[in-house]
Amino acid sequence: MGKHSKNIKKNRQERKAAEEKQAIKVYLDRLKAQIEEEEYAIVIEILAEMISKKYINPEAMYYGAYSYYMLDDYKRAADWVDNVLHYAPNHLQARLLLAKLCEHDGRWADVFAIYEIILKNWQRKLSAEEQEEIRDTLEDAEYGGRNIDAGKYPCLTEFCHKETEKVYVPVSDISQPSVPTETKTAIPTAAENRDNVLQSNIPLQEKVRLLNVFAAGYFLERDYSAAEMLLQAALKIDGGSQETLRNMIVLQDYMGNEEIKQKFLAKLAVPDFLLLAFLNK
Repeated sequence: MGKHSKNIKKNRQERKAAEEKQAIKVYLDRLKAQIEEEEYAIVIEILAEMISKKYINPEAMYYGAYSYYMLDDYKRAADWVDNVLHYAPNHLQARLLLAKLCEHDGRWADVFAIYEIILKNWQRKLSAEEQEEIRDTLEDAEYGGRNIDAGKYPCLTEFCHKETEKVYVPVSDISQPSVPTETKTAIPTAAENRDNVLQSNIPLQEKVRLLNVFAAGYFLERDYSAAEMLLQAALKIDGGSQETLRNMIVLQDYMGNEEIKQKFLAKLAVPDFLLLAFLNK
C-alpha cells in the first residue's frame, strides 16, 4: 500500500511538472509576441500573472526587466535583472542590460567590469549587433574622458581594437560559456581587485557595488572562495547591504554551507520571496 501511494504521488508530481512546463511555454510565447509589438506594459501584466501562479522562469523575468527599462523605470528594471541573475547567473542578455543600467547611472567602472566578464566568457555568443552596441558604449566612455585600464580589463582592451566579428557558433558551443578549469591564480587576482576597490577614493556604497560586481565575475567562473572573499569585504563596509546579503545567501547555497546560509538569511531586513523560491527549488 505504501509503495502504491508513493507511485501515485510521483505520477501526480510528474504530471504537475509537465503541465507547468507547458503553461510556462505558452506564457513565454505570449511575452515574446508582446515584446515584438513593443507592448511593454502588457508584458509586465503577463509576468505578474505568471508570478501569481508561482511560475518562476528566468527568461520571463528578463522580458519584464527589459520592459521596465524601455518604460524608463530603471529601478524596477534593475530589480528584475537581479532576479534573473539569481536564477540564471549565465544569462547573457540580462548582463548586457545590467551594463546599460549602470551606464544610465553613470557607473562606468561597473560597466567596464561587466563587459570584461561578458567578453571573457561569452564573446563568441555575442551577435554583431551586440558587439556594435558594446563598442558604441565604449566610444561614449572615451569621449567622456573615461579611459579603460588595460591591466584591469585586458579582454575589453583587446575588443576595442578588433572589428565586429560575425561568428558561427556550433550548437555544442552554446550550452555553456567557456569557464576556466584552473582557478589557482584567481584568489590573488581577487585580492588585488578587493584592495584596489578598498583603497580607491570613491563613496563607500560605490565600493560595495564594485565588490559585488567583481564577486559576480568569480561566481561565474565557479571560483566560490574568491567570490566569498569579495562579498565579505563588502559586508565589512556595510553589513546591512541587502544586495550583498542576497548574493552571499545564493553563494553559500552553491557552496553547500547550510548553517552559514541560514545566518545570512536571518539578516535580511525583508523576506525576499523570489530568493526563497529559488532556495526551496
